[in-house]
Amino acid sequence: MNGALRQVLAEIVAARGTAHLGEIARRAGITRDEAEAIVDYWVERGRLSRDRLGGCPPRGCGGCALADGCSARDGQAQVTAITVRPRAAREPEPGGG
Repeated sequence: MNGALRQVLAEIVAARGTAHLGEIARRAGITRDEAEAIVDYWVERGRLSRDRLGGCPPRGCGGCALADGCSARDGQAQVTAITVRPRAAREPEPGGG
């Protein structure tokens, strides 16, 4: 799992906010649920932040710019930004890393 932890983090850094979590999971060879858990891991350790941007537009999927990559087709999706936290905003890593 350590390899997946680092790979998901690297994919998020490389994507610069433009990849869907499902695509990152596919590249890492894991499930979307596993990718979610890994993001949670990095959020808890201060490497990433997760900010809710909103939900589905009132006009439904047809009015959404993310409709092609969205797994929710019931109007209940939550759009979330996952970003790398600047080093100054993070807690120091154990061992000085």
